[in-house]
Amino acid sequence: MAYYKSFYNVEIPIKKGLLLYNILSQSFVFLDKEYLDYYRNPDRWETDTEKFEEFRDKNFIVDFDDRQEFIKKHVDILKNGAKSLSISIVPTTTCNFRCDYCFEKNKKLYSMDEYICEKTVKFIENKIESKEYDSVHLTYIGGEPLIRQDIVINTGSRIKSICDKNNIKFSTGLITNGFYFNKNTAKTLVDEIALGFCQITFDGNRYYHNRKRFTKGNKGSYDAIFCNLREILDSNIDNLFISVRVQITRENIDSISEFIDDFNKLPYSDKVSIYFSPVYENECDTFDNDLFDLFLEKIIPLTMKSNFKINIYPNAVLGGCSVASKDGYLIDANGDIKKCWELIGKDKYIIGNVVNGKINEKIEELWSKINLNERCFKCKYLPICNGGCPYKRIENKSFCVHWKENLNKLLVRMYELNE
Repeated sequence: MAYYKSFYNVEIPIKKGLLLYNILSQSFVFLDKEYLDYYRNPDRWETDTEKFEEFRDKNFIVDFDDRQEFIKKHVDILKNGAKSLSISIVPTTTCNFRCDYCFEKNKKLYSMDEYICEKTVKFIENKIESKEYDSVHLTYIGGEPLIRQDIVINTGSRIKSICDKNNIKFSTGLITNGFYFNKNTAKTLVDEIALGFCQITFDGNRYYHNRKRFTKGNKGSYDAIFCNLREILDSNIDNLFISVRVQITRENIDSISEFIDDFNKLPYSDKVSIYFSPVYENECDTFDNDLFDLFLEKIIPLTMKSNFKINIYPNAVLGGCSVASKDGYLIDANGDIKKCWELIGKDKYIIGNVVNGKINEKIEELWSKINLNERCFKCKYLPICNGGCPYKRIENKSFCVHWKENLNKLLVRMYELNE
């Protein structure tokens, strides 16, 4: 059998040897002279079983063309859809916060009425019946979806019943500001709609967070969200994973250390993780080089003192953003069917409405075709960006992930801190 170095290996020569990272597996190792000589000489691979298995287990050495395999699967998902139906539902575009950077600002404010709820459930039921899906995943987003918890439970519980009857795996996620996400709400949603994932956002320490994420009455939200998290973690709710998104700006970056100190005071749970994201108004997340350099200098060392898991390395996702797949939709609060969270509350790129359940396939096709790019197929960073943000590309804006320039810097920094 023939063996090859993975196309998705990233190699960084340093004085003492080689830093080796695999984009698909997120495996990261330092190769000293002995291991480097072995890695560079394929004729020796099968002569040392122990080393060979080490490299194979981490995907550094493969027995197939992993570039062509990834592209084949990527294209298949974009053209033909996946075995999983992914629907984002907007119960309401209203919010109890007044964040100055939020993409909901200046959007139309409305909530789903009973008729649209009925049609939403029917649309999803028809989609389930139209294809043999292995799983259905709902994500509730807003606005603040928990303002209309009744809609979340109404739609989620009914779709769960449909999936249960058809032996289809069902799960839900929630994107919330965390203000209303207390212990009782969490338990109810886990029981009623199989909530398995929740994302909550912070904007730095108490001072910076309360300046950015305040209620309509100008009341800060930091302490209330921490109180909710403490209650939830004390309760040890089964099957609920919480992702904490910490938004980074040049203004708040020095406050993140204090935030980590506060977070470390919470009860430990392996079902909680933290990740960092830059904030740019009305933009998909990406770092510019200056902010990323500050991130390396000030944030990366904090990963060493956090009690909780911090996700640092970029995820490789087959098929990329679900909006580009034929099996990914967003249902706005007025029943409009769209493909992207950026379009919530906007009368733009509407591909249908749940009232008649029809999809404009020509507009929908724009989203899948936009990420079928030969130049991207030749790039080893494709599993990270999957051709870039579809919305930006449809808007004729160039979008190439910052990792092409910054991954090497991150890997070197992580090596230096762990040396």
